This record gives sequence, structure tokens and C-alpha cells, in this order.
Amino acid sequence: MIWNLPENDSDYSIRWKMIKSNLNRRYAVPIVAAMRFKVNEGKEEKGIGQRPVWEHAIRDQADVNCHCDYIHCNPVKHVLITYTTLWRDSGIIKYIENGLYPPNGDNQWINNFRT
Repeated sequence: MIWNLPENDSDYSIRWKMIKSNLNRRYAVPIVAAMRFKVNEGKEEKGIGQRPVWEHAIRDQADVNCHCDYIHCNPVKHVLITYTTLWRDSGIIKYIENGLYPPNGDNQWINNFRT
């Protein structure tokens, strides 16, 4: 997830905790169990998402591009889908429509993220 905090606001960890808490309250237990990441397996943790979360200030456009690639490709890497364009909630379709990714991107750059 990439977002901008308001100017002079550094409450990143509190905001992220609230987002995860709201998601965990809204979704039913079977859905949560199906979405649980491997990092949480065996730790008797409840909820969704990866436990380790880090804050990172974006340095430049190349850094933005790397983070967008990571976000779009992670469902493929974790074998939740076979192609990025099949992830219903992904923003990659808009990126392709706006010319930010090639139309056949799944065949070109996605292989870098499969390992």
C-alpha cells in the first residue's frame, strides 16, 4: 500500500494499526483464514496481512516504480493469481490503460517477481 500522510503528520504506525484493525473486524473468519500470509502461520496470530510493516519515504520516480511493481506483482508471487490483470482489486488495469505498463506486461516483467 502506498499513501501520503498529511504534512507534518508522522503517525504512520497508528494509522496502519487502525487500517488493519478495521479490516480484521469487517471480514469473516473463513475469508481471513484464506488470506492469511505465510509469515503468520504457526504463530497463532489472528487477522490478515503481514506482521512486519515498515515505513519508507519514496526517494524518486524510480523508487515509486519499484514499489508499484512490487504491489502489483505480489499476488502473483504468492500464487494467489496467475496474472496481475486477474486480481479484481488491483489498480494495474488503469496503469496499463494509461500507458504506464505494457499491455502484455504479464509476459514480460512479471517473471522477475515469480521467484
